Amino acid sequence: MRNELVRQYLVVRPLMEVNVRTAIDIQKNTFKNLPHLANSPDVGEMKDEFPDIPFILVGAGPSLDESIDFLKEMQDKAIIVASNSPYRKLINNGIKPHLVVTADPLSPTLAGFENISLEGVPLACPFSAYPEIVRRFTGRILTWCTYNPIVDLLRERTGGKPGTPILEQGTVSGCVLDLSRLFGCKKVFLVGQDMAVRDDGRYYSDDTSYSDTGAHYAQSAKGQRLPGNTQEKVTVEGRLFVYLKTFEQFIANNPNIEYRNLARTGVQIKGAPYQTYDEAIQWAGPTDSSPFKNRVQKLLQEQGNCPDLMAVFSPMQKYAEDILENSLSAAIKTELIPDKFSGTHYSDNKQLKDLLNEAGKLNQLVDSKKSHWNFLFEGKTKSELVNYRRRIRDINYPSKNWSAIQRNKEYFWALSEGSHWLLEQLQTSFKDSTPQSTAQLEEVS
Repeated sequence: MRNELVRQYLVVRPLMEVNVRTAIDIQKNTFKNLPHLANSPDVGEMKDEFPDIPFILVGAGPSLDESIDFLKEMQDKAIIVASNSPYRKLINNGIKPHLVVTADPLSPTLAGFENISLEGVPLACPFSAYPEIVRRFTGRILTWCTYNPIVDLLRERTGGKPGTPILEQGTVSGCVLDLSRLFGCKKVFLVGQDMAVRDDGRYYSDDTSYSDTGAHYAQSAKGQRLPGNTQEKVTVEGRLFVYLKTFEQFIANNPNIEYRNLARTGVQIKGAPYQTYDEAIQWAGPTDSSPFKNRVQKLLQEQGNCPDLMAVFSPMQKYAEDILENSLSAAIKTELIPDKFSGTHYSDNKQLKDLLNEAGKLNQLVDSKKSHWNFLFEGKTKSELVNYRRRIRDINYPSKNWSAIQRNKEYFWALSEGSHWLLEQLQTSFKDSTPQSTAQLEEVS
């Protein structure tokens, strides 16, 4: 039980840290991407449509180098989906994936698409993907929305359906894995998913952005020694261990789908037995991937234009303005309270009680619209409130009212910072927004 607790901790903690650290980037990216993605088709439009077509998830592990002939053989027989990391390797070897997927909101993910043709390849991504990638694939993008209050509010205001949630847990390959489930594919091949450092130190395939800087070899092969597909033990370092556990949990939760692992030099993945390429071709059987290609093209041809985003988010702007006005006013009033009020004999002072009432009024405003609060919280406000929780741990005065007021002050400043940042983003992102369609906004109570 102790060992399992440690394993779960090693998986969950990095995900939580990333969630807080990238909150600002996710909202910034979403604002930049909305003009390109507001009316892009959702991946959920193809839910359960391809049970008879095998799915190939391509990763950038070292074994990808020896999988090229297999992928060429399966080009027209299976749905081949890759992330940004192995994309260049595939294109340079004459393999055009049916879909390329990106999810990371940060700039390094762009490297996989530099100096390589993107022509004719559709992209699937969340609204928070790195904006330059979204710009380059404009018009050829399918979206998902695991949790993004900005998109939720957009759909609410324009009468659209909620976005389809897709697994996002540290690795874009996890997103691809979940797409295979969404599309209804019953046979899934894992190619290049080594999730281990090879004995010679090889970390990634050649001809990737990693190999440009020599990063396809590990500086030191430290990590857990776990059973391999064709070796007794392989080295799985910390980040790859998180990916491994993500895959194993997902596979365990989808017992109706058959998985096969083709990474000869990789770690064993529970629930995905190892197969050679010849065995995989025979197991896949005679199939045709053209229905998937045609369906994607049809969805992309039917997408509409972007609505007037400034009008869409005007109620959210008003909500943030009210939060800023009330929280900033309360924070300043609290700062001006003299220290003498910290004494216990001032506990029933009217000025202190009025300040406590200010907190109650602000909380009523915060709770007045849940969707708007989620919108505000999921940006800079999130990190501000995390810091607020840290700061108030040491606030402890003899007077309980004074302690509460000092904790409230930190809360007021946190909301002020978060709402001010959001208002700046709304104003700079959509001040020049002009509608490209006549999409009507629905009345929202």
